[in-house]
Amino acid sequence: MTKRAKEPAQEPDIERFRDGLVSLSRDGRHVGYVATHVSAFTTLPFFRQEHWWVWLIVVFNDGYRHEKIEDYAPWTYVRELLDGHFDWALSSTDEAP
Repeated sequence: MTKRAKEPAQEPDIERFRDGLVSLSRDGRHVGYVATHVSAFTTLPFFRQEHWWVWLIVVFNDGYRHEKIEDYAPWTYVRELLDGHFDWALSSTDEAP
């Protein structure tokens, strides 16, 4: 039987993304949402440490949904969202800026 690695330390910024929903807007107009989920993964085969993992799914108002995005430390997308912006491709019906 293998021993499970210790869960990673709590990160308040990451906890905000546990089963969360972020509203997306462009030029003051609502254009969609980002759904978020927090999980942990174990590095193998050495060290057996667990690390946080954030999944994001972008869904635009027209129903277009991007494949899930996985973000890990040092947190590219998580930092963008915490800073109040998110750089992502436009939906098929959104106009280019």
